[in-house]
Amino acid sequence: METNLEQCPLCGSELSRTKFREIQGKLRDDDQKKLAELAQAKLDVRQSLEQEFKKDFERQKQAAEKKAKEEADLRVKKALAEREEFAKKVRESEAREATIRKQAAEEAAKQVSAIAAERDAMLQKAKESARTWSLDYMGPRNQESQPKAS
Repeated sequence: METNLEQCPLCGSELSRTKFREIQGKLRDDDQKKLAELAQAKLDVRQSLEQEFKKDFERQKQAAEKKAKEEADLRVKKALAEREEFAKKVRESEAREATIRKQAAEEAAKQVSAIAAERDAMLQKAKESARTWSLDYMGPRNQESQPKAS
């Protein structure tokens, strides 16, 4: 003889087959609902962690970009300062060169003047010596035949 009674899976009491199937269906539905909720919770946690990871990654990326930009700006400022210092030294060198060239030109002009004055003095002496010599050796008679210098 077949019994239409089943044992309750929750409490162990005897139930009719129809009631047993009804309870089993509800338990199955509850299990599926719990599995779906668990899967959704797992998905929510995964999405939350991914968003947090993306935000953290973006913050780190921005911090790295900011640091790289600051370092680049610092290198540019340093290079500009070095370039300005070099340009200043070039200007100073050019000014010193111009001063030295001017001094050298002035010194050369003084030397040329001194040499010209010495030459003129020597020419004057030579003229005087030539006149004196002509007076001494040619005598007064030749002086009359020579044209007078005024």
